[in-house]
Amino acid sequence: MRQIIFEERLKSKEIVELEQTITEARNKSTAIVELHTDEEIVIPAKKGDALVSFVFSYMENLNKKYSGGPKPANPFLPPFETGLFITDLSPDYRLLFNKFAVVKRHVLIVTSAFEEQISPLNRKDFAQGYKVLLAVNGFCFYNSGPCSGASQPHKHLQVMSKFKEDNTGIMTLINNEARQHEGPFKWPVFEFAHLIAPLPVFDRNENYDEIGAKLEGLYLEMIKALGINTKLDSYNFIMNENWMMIVKRAREYTFENISVNSLGFLGNVSSGEILLIR
Repeated sequence: MRQIIFEERLKSKEIVELEQTITEARNKSTAIVELHTDEEIVIPAKKGDALVSFVFSYMENLNKKYSGGPKPANPFLPPFETGLFITDLSPDYRLLFNKFAVVKRHVLIVTSAFEEQISPLNRKDFAQGYKVLLAVNGFCFYNSGPCSGASQPHKHLQVMSKFKEDNTGIMTLINNEARQHEGPFKWPVFEFAHLIAPLPVFDRNENYDEIGAKLEGLYLEMIKALGINTKLDSYNFIMNENWMMIVKRAREYTFENISVNSLGFLGNVSSGEILLIR
């Protein structure tokens, strides 16, 4: 039943029209810098009974993100650079392209008025996040706090189309694991502080505001269980159509002084510096 309702939502007029809006805007935009992978290293790791793949990417043109002319004081408020604005999702949210795109469809859900990136996620954030991840057939994530890998202080969720994975990819493995649980759980593969929870089954008649309220309730339950103070602690949040995950962070930089954000917990780390894998 979950899969049937999910597929019905994918084919709904609202999602189809949003997907078309994103695609048409992407085809017209000349502002996006595509971050091409110059070298990719896939490292298989045995974690208990699971074989897990971690992908390390070297992107020389990632350095473009840190060079060039003066930057706008806040790129998430108008006037926007031509080619980055997609549409107004509601009076409270805008949809923008990420100028430095890791995948072709990498978009930002941005609050129309300034809110701090350390603000907890709320019902409206979840409503828009779930809607947009359906439209790009992807996942959304939120980097919150100084140790999370967040790069902008203005509140925003990021949504990307899914990475290509085989059966050792982390998202694929968590999809399989989440089917075995009814509530929040710790995945034995991960030794750090985290929780993963399958999403509720949404009724076909529920609107996105109602869906957002259910997702907010699950998020707050997990935040409390992890002992996270959203005003003080750093954490990463990831959600696809099947589950959500929260990781409590103690530091941003890991081996070789590489910054890790939410994508690192899906097994993907990118750098503009040479990675020395030992």
